Amino acid sequence: MDNYIYENITELKTPVGYFFVSDGNVNIPFSIRKNTFNVPYQIYDNNQQVIGELNAETNFSLIIDVNNLKLGCYYTIGFSNGTFSFGGCDEHTESIITTIENWSVGIGAYNPNDDEELEQAIFYTGKDKGNIQYPPVFDETRFVRYTVSSASESFEGFEFKLLDYSYPEIVFNVAWIKNDNYDKDTYEDALDFWLT
Repeated sequence: MDNYIYENITELKTPVGYFFVSDGNVNIPFSIRKNTFNVPYQIYDNNQQVIGELNAETNFSLIIDVNNLKLGCYYTIGFSNGTFSFGGCDEHTESIITTIENWSVGIGAYNPNDDEELEQAIFYTGKDKGNIQYPPVFDETRFVRYTVSSASESFEGFEFKLLDYSYPEIVFNVAWIKNDNYDKDTYEDALDFWLT
């Protein structure tokens, strides 16, 4: 059962803008369901004592049906307002976050080729060069499902390209939360926690 909240929409509205998926010319339809990772985010004081927690009713998975996409074409999942910055990453996932007015907004992406990209970076860097550097272009012959990367230097969203139809959907997590009791970093940290 899909348990969609919205089906085949082209914009997911928030109080400060909307999420969209585009091929650069037209918006691509997507569906929305609750993010299955929706546990409370605990807030600690300097003594590591829990002093509060945050929950978000607006923590969703944005589902793109791969049948609506063309192989080898680039698409963007973005937001209509603001400029995002890197939020964080964890095992094949990455988030980008922004705060607009008194709302924090974020997008999380899963990279099915994260391990292969790391292997290529290690090979590109070589054993004697120190820190790992990623090559300017990846060899995609061993990649699966889709590629994903930050859409630009200003983190306006994620760019992705469909590589095959082996899996029926591509999922990005999106969330937003009002900043009302804590500083914006606390809300952005909570979004990163839910999105990665």
